[in-house]
Formats: sequence, structure tokens, C-alpha cells
Amino acid sequence: MGGELLSGGMRGLMAPYSSYWRRWRKLLHGGFMQRQSETYRPIQSLESKVLMHDLLTDPAGYRKHLERYAASVIVTVTYGRRVEDVTTDIVVRRNAESMERLTLVKIPIWCWCGNSSLASFFLACVKFGPQFIPKAQEELDRVVGFDRLPTFDDLPKLEYIRAIVSETLRWRPVAVLGGTPHASTADNVYKGMFIPKGSTIIAPLWSTDFPEPDEFRPERFLEDRNYPGTFGHSAFGWGRRICPGMHLGSASITINIARILWAFEINPEKGFDGKEVEVDISIEFYRQELITAIQFRTQVD
Repeated sequence: MGGELLSGGMRGLMAPYSSYWRRWRKLLHGGFMQRQSETYRPIQSLESKVLMHDLLTDPAGYRKHLERYAASVIVTVTYGRRVEDVTTDIVVRRNAESMERLTLVKIPIWCWCGNSSLASFFLACVKFGPQFIPKAQEELDRVVGFDRLPTFDDLPKLEYIRAIVSETLRWRPVAVLGGTPHASTADNVYKGMFIPKGSTIIAPLWSTDFPEPDEFRPERFLEDRNYPGTFGHSAFGWGRRICPGMHLGSASITINIARILWAFEINPEKGFDGKEVEVDISIEFYRQELITAIQFRTQVD
């Protein structure tokens, strides 16, 4: 129904499995497979530098800056031009209007959650920062040094940063309930439960195969564990409908987390009484503004 409302059934994301869907998927795969995605790194690096400047000059507007970064990368890759302002850009506004149409007719849109994984990372920093930020910054200072930003070439040597990225994606996946709903193509029995053909299948990604899922613990991705898939989590979905932009998205999150932790201190904001403001890590966070203090790091030799 959502695909019919938005595009007359032409949106592959919501199209049923068919010859049309297979052609759509093949086209996307050619543009976003891992090797091709690596050619977009100069775009991501440039927009990341703009993001760092925006966070430095206007830290209170971090949500807006994250949105502009993500929109500009996608629009540059697909249309060949940058996004300067998400409030006036025609492509960004039309996409927002499409999401509003789905909301009005009560079609769930959690698979297009506008709050990015980087917003979840800021939440993790404010709530759990003392447990992982010092380790991350020690690694960054040792590998990168103090006189330049981290680059994509540094990432293979930043093991703990990569673990933070994986934990961010696992801890608060953008698609909380498994992204695009899947449908069973035949009758099936799972753990004694009969699942008829055509059933809608939704996975609870927050709790799938991870003990203490609400705890933010990057170390779980440094331990030996048996989990299917390339990333060690299912934040990008799975099967035929796994996110085609997963390599592009993962690279964006990784380079920005590395640069944010290299450049900034992220702490809870303090209230009028001088005490740190309590942080809500529930799903309600996505409907609220996170109150955080973002300050440039002072490097000490």
C-alpha cells in the first residue's frame, strides 16, 4: 500500500519479490556494492569535514548538522550536487513530504527513521561515555596523532573505533523492528509454531542474540562470538532485502565517529543546579532533543 501511494508501485523497497524487484535490486547493487562504494569516500570525507566545522561552530544544532551531512552525501552520490540547507533543498523536502503522507494514512515508517545512527552515538557518549571514550581517544591519539584528522586509511588500524561503530549500529539500529518487513514465501514451522505463507515477519533487532542489549559495550565486538553475517549484527537487515547502501552507510558512520572522538569531548549538559542532566535512553529519545555538551578537545602531550 505504501509503495502504491508514493510511486504507483514503482518503489523497489516496498515492491513484492518479482522480476521488477530483481532488476531494481541489481541496479542498486551495481551502484552501492562495496568496491563501488569506496569511490564515494572523497565525498564522504569532504562532507565529514563540513560536519566537524558545523559541530565546532554550532554544537547545539548537532541534529541539524547530522541530517545535512547524510542528505548531502546521498544527494551528491545520486544527483551530483551538494545539500547546503535541509530546510530548503527540493530533494530533501520532497522526501520528507513522502514520509508525511505515509504517516497520515497510518503506514509505519520506522524503516525510514530520520534520526541517524550518529544521533544514537551521541546518546551513547552522554550516557556511557566514561566507559568507552577514553579507550577510543587513546587509540586515536596513538594511531593518528594530534595534528590531523583521521582518514579512511587509518580505519583498519582503529580496532576499538570499529567496535564502537558496530555497537552503535547494534545498540540503537535505525530500523528497530528489522527494517523492511519480510514475508514468508511458503508455509513453515519454526520452533513448533506454524507460519503460513504470506505472513509478515519482523525481527526485534535490539535483543537478537545479544545479552544485556541495552548496555553499550563495544568490547562485545572484540570477543570471539558466532553470529551470522559480515558485520556481526543485523542492523542493515538480512536476506534478499538487506540494505543495498550498507557499505556506504557503514563508511559514513565510521569516519564520522572516528573524527568526532578525535576532535571533541561529549558530555551530559549541566542544569541550573550544576548537576548533570539525566539522559533518557528509551525509544522516547527519538522524539526528544538530547541535551549534550560538545566541546573541542584540549590536546595534552
